[in-house]
Amino acid sequence: YTSSSDAYPGFDWFATSVFLLMGCDDVRSWRWLRTFSLILPAGFLWHARLFNTPFVSTEMNLYGLHPVYVGAGHCVELIVEQEMPPVFAAFRMSGFAISHVI
Repeated sequence: YTSSSDAYPGFDWFATSVFLLMGCDDVRSWRWLRTFSLILPAGFLWHARLFNTPFVSTEMNLYGLHPVYVGAGHCVELIVEQEMPPVFAAFRMSGFAISHVI
């Protein structure tokens, strides 16, 4: 891994755990992971799979932000903007986002 494009991808602990739970049977583990990757909860439980999809923006991949946190932060900011405009204005003038606090 000498160039920036060959950066170390990290270790997939989820796949390793599945492999161990399946009794170290690689075929059985591969089948289960292939089936699991097609359902919605896979994105929440299997982070390595989520960040290798084209649906996650480059910024989220760069900073390692999970889409659930991004969505929750956005929703909290919308609620604070509607329910507590002075608080939202104070955060905006300070240069910090409310999502930095949560």
